[in-house]
Amino acid sequence: MITLLPFLRMVKPQEAVDYLQQRGQLTLSFNWQDVWQEEHATQFTISRLARLDLLQSIQDGITKSVQGDLSRRDWMKNTQVLLEQAGWWGKNEVLDPATGEMVTTTFDASRLKLIYDTNTRMAYSAGLWQRIERNKDAFPYIRYITMRDEKVRLSHRAWDNVTLPVDDPFWDTHFPPCGWRCRCRATSINQKDYDAGLSPNGELLNKVAPKVEYRDWVNKSTGVVEQVPVGIDPGFGYNPGKASARADNLASVVIGKLDALPAPMRSAALAPQIVGDVSADFQQAVNTALEAIPGTLRAEVFARGYQVVLGNRLVDIEPNLTGVPRGYEGTDTTWENVDGVALKGLRIGIAETSLSETGNVLVTDATRAGQLLRHELGHALDISLSISASPDFVFSYNKDAELLNPLLDKLSDPAARRQLKYLLQDGSAGQQEAFAELFAEFYGGGTSDAINAAVAVAFPDTYATVIRLLKNIINGS
Repeated sequence: MITLLPFLRMVKPQEAVDYLQQRGQLTLSFNWQDVWQEEHATQFTISRLARLDLLQSIQDGITKSVQGDLSRRDWMKNTQVLLEQAGWWGKNEVLDPATGEMVTTTFDASRLKLIYDTNTRMAYSAGLWQRIERNKDAFPYIRYITMRDEKVRLSHRAWDNVTLPVDDPFWDTHFPPCGWRCRCRATSINQKDYDAGLSPNGELLNKVAPKVEYRDWVNKSTGVVEQVPVGIDPGFGYNPGKASARADNLASVVIGKLDALPAPMRSAALAPQIVGDVSADFQQAVNTALEAIPGTLRAEVFARGYQVVLGNRLVDIEPNLTGVPRGYEGTDTTWENVDGVALKGLRIGIAETSLSETGNVLVTDATRAGQLLRHELGHALDISLSISASPDFVFSYNKDAELLNPLLDKLSDPAARRQLKYLLQDGSAGQQEAFAELFAEFYGGGTSDAINAAVAVAFPDTYATVIRLLKNIINGS
């Protein structure tokens, strides 16, 4: 990692992790131009990968790597296995939605390296910008640095040692990385070194802002002629840290506006959408469960673009899930066998029917409709605020899991054992499911019928932590 990006050592990893987790919306795209520049602050996409579950797994893996839990080599190995199992490794035929033609796309080692390097570099860039902003009173200048070898682009070489105030507009478009596989970096400079005109290692600083010139570039996805800074690859002419901050500020403004609305207007603004036919009882059960959740928590979710959507089946709500394996270890079920989901594509889907593993139609009654709403809203809140990845939650969860894991095989009830095992999955998946279920339990009951209220007893420290963290969010502390 240090060889790839030397400046990563200067960034607190949590800031880069926060950037990745803020990109909560999974977006299916055909061309990389479909998601343009600052849109990446809230969206995660890989062009021509038409599977939301694979997108989420790949993003989760990149986040784990930035957290320090996974090397690039291991990420590439794991992702290759994931794509091989899903039939996406190598060459695939995909439909171009613009032309209706089938086009060949390739997933190989070279493309995985590009995906990994681009996403991690942008994450660390956003995290570095946060640090620069926090410390600009002590370090009010930024210095651009290249790798100074034969691979450096001529245009980037001209910016080496350019040193300008943090608030200079040059950094709106030229904060590295400035292109595909760009290895340039930035660092802070204090007033003393700036006044001396020398970097800490004695190099002469260039204090003159380069003239920023633009060229026309046609975005073939939209047909729009974009103004791209000369020397910057299309799509890289923005500051990822500033884009991330603007997205977060916008969410905060919307949260405030939603929370300030009178109760009837707020309820109307947050009312579920309906896809197809659903019964009045089912719809009422979801509405009742939704309105019982504190308005501040709902606003945290809906201000970030989430919408509760009701439908007869999940695949009616999210057609891209049709035939897609659910992905939970030990089962070969697909999303047709599920009646609730919270996708990073900003939908909380609640279905009135699903299929059993033997193909029978199962009806989601009023009780389960409320349970699903609470559980999936818990997932959406977690995706929005990364609660299950917080140090307090992880510490409590690991403490409870250490006691529970040896007891799993001693449970006499197979259903309870299966549901508890679901909450104890390895890595972040178990933490996320435990948070969602404990959130649901606190506000009226979750989806683990075989465990029921015993989930709070099974995870006592985690449950107490969840309650405390939720109260902190509600109280704004």
